[in-house]
Amino acid sequence: MENKYKIALEDNIFWSKRNIVDTIFKNAKLESINVTFSQT
Repeated sequence: MENKYKIALEDNIFWSKRNIVDTIFKNAKLESINVTFSQT
């Protein structure tokens, strides 16, 4: 049986970088700090 949750290293790094930026952006919005996604 194939492990369908295995992810390539490059994809994992990309997802992690994207996720950290998205988390910072969402937390800034939650704290009412005016930033754009590109500024993050």
